[in-house]
Amino acid sequence: MADVLIVAETLPDLAMPDVSIADASTDPVLAPLRRFDLRRFGRTIADVPVDTATRRRWARSWLLRRVQVLGLVPLSLVALLLFVIYLSADSDDVLPVHPAVLAIPLVLANGVAAWMMQFPARPLAQVTNDGDVVISDVDPRAAARWMAANPEGTVTIL
Repeated sequence: MADVLIVAETLPDLAMPDVSIADASTDPVLAPLRRFDLRRFGRTIADVPVDTATRRRWARSWLLRRVQVLGLVPLSLVALLLFVIYLSADSDDVLPVHPAVLAIPLVLANGVAAWMMQFPARPLAQVTNDGDVVISDVDPRAAARWMAANPEGTVTIL
């Protein structure tokens, strides 16, 4: 597998390969390649050709990330706030249950999400500080076709 660097300024005019970047299979489908950083969470970088199984894995991975960021993080903050209220209160009847009971589902949910993120959908994209995109685990045959379909310096195999 190869890593591919795409120059940021060329993304809008980038010619995509006619094969899947995951396994170089013919008859690919387009799937959104999304950012997972907090500044531009979920913004689509480009639609790239992948096989159907990879597209499903990406969709599942994207859903899990959204659940983590949009669900578990706010839920954890609310639980932390309730815990602080419980500790600062003078009486035990501020909350109907002990804060440890609130923490159990949060710890389990965060643990499951962290465990699932160990199995990311490949290929993965990362955006560098200057906006360039590095896609890891691209099939070398697809990477070579991608390079050939674009002007020199646009797509680079690392």
